Amino acid sequence: MKSNSSGREPVRSTSPGQGRMLTVKKRGEPQMIPVREVLYAESFGRKVMLHFTGGQVEYYERIGNLERALGARFFRVHRSFLVNMDMIDRFTRTEVLMRGGSTAWISKYKYADFVRAYEMRRREKIA
Repeated sequence: MKSNSSGREPVRSTSPGQGRMLTVKKRGEPQMIPVREVLYAESFGRKVMLHFTGGQVEYYERIGNLERALGARFFRVHRSFLVNMDMIDRFTRTEVLMRGGSTAWISKYKYADFVRAYEMRRREKIA
């Protein structure tokens, strides 16, 4: 797994009660965000705007590195958007509506793969 620009692993496991945590560095200060609270990430060049239940944070990272670090719970629906499959309220052919009302675009080239991954994730959660 590639590390983030700080040279550290961006996602790490913590004590069992806390689950996995995402470490982001903003203005030199590390901020810990529970992975389960991440709604989606949106990229703007070399910056990522990470949206989570407690707010949002913008920091320098490549969305591809974040995608690899976060794992199978997340899906890259567009070159600029990475969504948490467990935080999706509903979706159309062109966008994903997240819990809380935020939206992310779906690429027409990623739609079929997204639907398959979403259905598989739903079946995993039910089982």
